[in-house]
Amino acid sequence: MDESRIAELAKIEDLSVAPFTALGMVFPPDDPAEVIRGAEAVLVEGDPPVAFAALGRLGPDAHLEQIAVHPDHGARGIGTRLLLASFDWARGAGYRRMVLTTFTDIPWNGPWYTRHGFRELPYAECSPELQAVRDAEIESGLDAMAPRLVMVREL
Repeated sequence: MDESRIAELAKIEDLSVAPFTALGMVFPPDDPAEVIRGAEAVLVEGDPPVAFAALGRLGPDAHLEQIAVHPDHGARGIGTRLLLASFDWARGAGYRRMVLTTFTDIPWNGPWYTRHGFRELPYAECSPELQAVRDAEIESGLDAMAPRLVMVREL
């Protein structure tokens, strides 16, 4: 993926935090371009892009690292299409399940993933790689913003 496309997607990620900001949440600094560059797969919706999903591997599992939808295109099923395409990608890559971390109670986070077949995965049942992700989230202050959890879905 070329740097101009990475920059377009990073801008979507930056803008996609607007609904969280409306709740008074301020995210710790990060580099969305780094997430995109490091992904095993990046699924893009639209031309020009309006949303993307970044996927990778954590231990034996597919990891949905990020779904970001431009706020002007929210609530149109784009995130659901990306999620379903993520399942297809993961199955095609030989994964048997998908994991993610998210906010527990924010409607477009934990409850949304639950409606799409995910369930909570206790920390003790996480791979060492997934535990390291959770530990880093806690260290960065994400859990101080709102409760978070690990979720899993069989593919």
